[in-house]
Amino acid sequence: MSMQPELKVQMELDAHEKECAIRYKAVNEKLEALDKRMWRIEAMSMVGTIGIVALIDIFVVPSKSTLYCACSIFIFTSIILHLLIYFCFPVFV
Repeated sequence: MSMQPELKVQMELDAHEKECAIRYKAVNEKLEALDKRMWRIEAMSMVGTIGIVALIDIFVVPSKSTLYCACSIFIFTSIILHLLIYFCFPVFV
C-alpha cells in the first residue's frame, strides 16, 4: 500500500521544518554570543578612549592651551553623549 502524495509531502515538510528549527536555534545562539563579544569590544574601546583622554589631561594640562581645552571638552562631551544614547536608548543602536 502506498502513501497518498499529499501525506508524503506533508511529512517531508514537517521533517524540513524540524531541521530548520534546530538550525535557526543554533544560529540564534551564535548571534547572542557575538552580541556579547561586541559589547565587550565596545566597552574596551570606550575605556581606552577615556584612558587616553585622561593621560592627555595628566601630561598636557599644565600647558592649558585653548585648543587643547576645546578638544578635551569636545571629546568628553562626545563620550558622555555616546554613553547616554547607548544605555538610555538601546533601540536606536
